Amino acid sequence: MKAKYLEFGGKLAIVCAVAMVAVAGTWVLARESIAEGKERAFKSAIRAVLGLEAEAPDPTPRNPDAEREDQIFEASVDGEKRDAAQGGQQGYSGVVVIAVGARRTDDGDLEILETRVISQAETPGLGTRIAQQETNLTL
Repeated sequence: MKAKYLEFGGKLAIVCAVAMVAVAGTWVLARESIAEGKERAFKSAIRAVLGLEAEAPDPTPRNPDAEREDQIFEASVDGEKRDAAQGGQQGYSGVVVIAVGARRTDDGDLEILETRVISQAETPGLGTRIAQQETNLTL
């Protein structure tokens, strides 16, 4: 009986090792593609909240040496200076990361132009509704 358990344990260990190697290999192969996709989503969201047209140059980081989470991007749209930043906070199932675009009004107030969800890992059908863009004021 003991030999049977040892045999079963050995077979299970081999299956687990093969599965672990397969998952690790998939991650190694997909890691760069995933990072590129995240970077494209980030740049697209920053451009969108700033209101940049497709042919407009990319916004410039005001503080390029800062970590991504601390960077503020600036751009000029029709002569008007606009800023954008990203921020994240823990949601129910994971971190929700958003981009916010803003401009200074004539009286010095900060006006939010648009928000975009960059990434989220919330419950499908419930928390994922945060990514639905109903208006440019949806948070």
